Amino acid sequence: MGYKTSSPYASFSDVYIARRTRKQQFFKDINTLLDNIYTKGRRQKGQKACRGILLFKMLLIGIWYDLSDKATEDMVNDSLSAMDFCGLKLEDEVPDHSTLSRFRSELSEKKSFDPMLRKINAQLMIRP
Repeated sequence: MGYKTSSPYASFSDVYIARRTRKQQFFKDINTLLDNIYTKGRRQKGQKACRGILLFKMLLIGIWYDLSDKATEDMVNDSLSAMDFCGLKLEDEVPDHSTLSRFRSELSEKKSFDPMLRKINAQLMIRP
């Protein structure tokens, strides 16, 4: 039985994390959707996405689970499925709550946050 992670470079623990998480399919679907929507800031093929996509995914987790920025940081640190969704490995640093808050403020100031959420919601509505 083969297990896939959201990262093309699997570490020793990635296979076990993918096998143990129940939310994998939902997060895989959202990752596919975000790959199609959020292309700004991506590097060349095969390299990890820029930090903006990580922070945006953390914001989504906070919205979906009704979490404060501190609680979102804690969830990404503690939840294997959230960590995998964000493209993080166990050894990676999770951005702190103040970084997440500043990112949300920047998106809001640029009037980008709501349009991005509307676009994602619209895509989710048409998915089978």
